[in-house]
Amino acid sequence: MIRKPTWIILLIFAVLLAAVLLWQRSQDQKAAEATPTPAVAAEKQYLFDIEGEIASLRIERVGDKSIELVRDENGEWTLVGSPDPAIDSAALDSLAGQLAVLPLVSTLQSIPEMEALGLDPPAYRILVVLRNGSQLVASVGKATPTGSGYYVLTNDRRIYVANEFSLQSLLDLIDNPPYLPTPYPLPAELTPAATGETPAATSVP
Repeated sequence: MIRKPTWIILLIFAVLLAAVLLWQRSQDQKAAEATPTPAVAAEKQYLFDIEGEIASLRIERVGDKSIELVRDENGEWTLVGSPDPAIDSAALDSLAGQLAVLPLVSTLQSIPEMEALGLDPPAYRILVVLRNGSQLVASVGKATPTGSGYYVLTNDRRIYVANEFSLQSLLDLIDNPPYLPTPYPLPAELTPAATGETPAATSVP
């Protein structure tokens, strides 16, 4: 016959075992929430399949503000809706080149809840229009748990992880368009007309 103290010990052991199992289950659930779905190497190399010249670029921070840039036939960029046309076309040409090779880090094996990835609604939308009329769209969601990239939904309705550094430089255009430096005139007291001085003539040997 099992003595009463033995029953008490067995009961305590059963309670402890149940507590450990519950704790383990909660840890597994937290790990699943931190990484919503397994990721594997991306099926394609770049975020956008750009074939040809970019005609325009629009970046929208959903529910907040957007920026739209258009390139004319001469390759000069303008900022739509801005009274200041002094856009640094060279900087935008460089950015357009980076856009064509914006790397993807990985792809998700299964489609999780879009809301969990910050894609319903997305944080940003990017629209690239090519000269041939093709439109490339990407929605940008949350940063990954490791901070190495952003979840993105592309034209092919697949979810990928895009490189954080490369994508962030594109998203930053909304708040920091590449304006040309504003030339500052000399103070009035330093101009020849203000000082009454006549520039000395120079002789050519």
